[in-house]
Amino acid sequence: MPAAQTAVPWLPTGTRSAPLVVAFGDSITATSADMAESDRWPARLEAALRQVPGWAAARVVNAGVGGNTSREGLVRCDTDVLPHHPDLVLVQFGGNDATPDPQRHVHLVEYERNLSRIEFAVNAAGCPRVAVLTFPPVVDPAHAWYADFAPVGGQDAFIEAYRRVTRLHAARRQVQLFDLDSVVRAAPASYILPDGVHLSVAGNEAVAAALAPCVLAWLQAA
Repeated sequence: MPAAQTAVPWLPTGTRSAPLVVAFGDSITATSADMAESDRWPARLEAALRQVPGWAAARVVNAGVGGNTSREGLVRCDTDVLPHHPDLVLVQFGGNDATPDPQRHVHLVEYERNLSRIEFAVNAAGCPRVAVLTFPPVVDPAHAWYADFAPVGGQDAFIEAYRRVTRLHAARRQVQLFDLDSVVRAAPASYILPDGVHLSVAGNEAVAAALAPCVLAWLQAA
């Protein structure tokens, strides 16, 4: 497997005066369809980056698609991520990979392989910075898949295996990790909508507030 590129501090270029980040994931990234764009964590992250002196033109592209597995994300990476020529890609999948639908279910080995293939595609296109994000907690009784996962201890416990793979992948591949799960798990009653999984306005705000300093550090690190 090719080695990941070595990141260098982000600097203005002739065509871009501030960095561009792509948030690439499922409905946790896309967020609830009826939520104002400005309340979604990618938009809040963009607003935070624009506070950095000289970065008034910073952009965070929301490339989240609800219901996507990592397999489906990999298919659209070439069209939804690479054309933006990003300086950093935030990769967030895992929850839908655990779907009980046997035609769409993504096993753990394939899930990690998909993360690697996304990372390699991004690196090959000239972006050396990739970070992976864990899937948030699931409030089991409230979720539509509750009955499917009750026999195996609940959906949240089942998805923990995908979170664990995400964390191990970051360590093995030496890519950045943002543990979104730990941020949301601190206050699930406030941060998760009544559907048991999607982030509330407060949840999006908390994720953006915790993620912004990490993104800033990743962009500025040697």
